[in-house]
Amino acid sequence: MRLGAVMAAVLSFAIEGCATDAGRVCRPGELAATIETLYFGTGRKGADPVASEEWREFMSQVVTPRFPQGLTWWKAQGQWRNDAGVIERERAYVLQVVHPDAESVEPAIRDVAKRYREKFDQESVLRVSSPTCLSFLKSTLGSHE
Repeated sequence: MRLGAVMAAVLSFAIEGCATDAGRVCRPGELAATIETLYFGTGRKGADPVASEEWREFMSQVVTPRFPQGLTWWKAQGQWRNDAGVIERERAYVLQVVHPDAESVEPAIRDVAKRYREKFDQESVLRVSSPTCLSFLKSTLGSHE
């Protein structure tokens, strides 16, 4: 997946977010966390795009064991302008993992991206990390909140 233009757009938002993150304060009951969003292109040179079955197998064998606490993924459509100025379009998968701030997640994120690039002949995987606060809002039976 060629992500030069997409990365430039995302980076402009990320840089703006970084400037305001220093003052992040989570409310009582919330935990400082990070949202990791990875974008996996499906186009392959000289081969069929990554099939749904291949993605599910990758999720089962590579991603889920590294993030058993939970994750979300969805299908997407992406586009970018290539070096020749032509708009390229392809299907993609987006993976999102929300985790408490911890450096122990870094190797898992990098390993998932590396394995996808190698397995599906990809140039890159786009990664967006965003600071956030997390909490679980649980229902209480009989509550009228």
